[in-house]
Amino acid sequence: MKGTGQQGSPRMQFQFGTGKKPGFFTLLLIGISVGLFLVFGIGLLMIAATLLVLMLPWLWWKKRQLIQRMQQAQAEYQAQQQDPSASGVIIEGEILQREPEHSLNQQDHSKKAPE
Repeated sequence: MKGTGQQGSPRMQFQFGTGKKPGFFTLLLIGISVGLFLVFGIGLLMIAATLLVLMLPWLWWKKRQLIQRMQQAQAEYQAQQQDPSASGVIIEGEILQREPEHSLNQQDHSKKAPE
């Protein structure tokens, strides 16, 4: 590049308007395409908005039922935790149960009987 007067990397130069001008049918085709795109795009948007409006009451109802079930389950869990005669403790999916005290006493008596 010595002697050309340019330093560094060469620059790209774009010359707009020097190419072939689009014809009438090309412009017509572009216009029809844009129009169809807008019509179908707005139509799809209207369909999606309608479905959303129709689904909102159903979703609200389902959410309300879910909240009620969660509150009921929480109340049952708290009642079970306060009940000393609960059936057992769950640790990592295994149920540990306490044996009733009267069955332990019967075993102790059966061991003492032969003496």
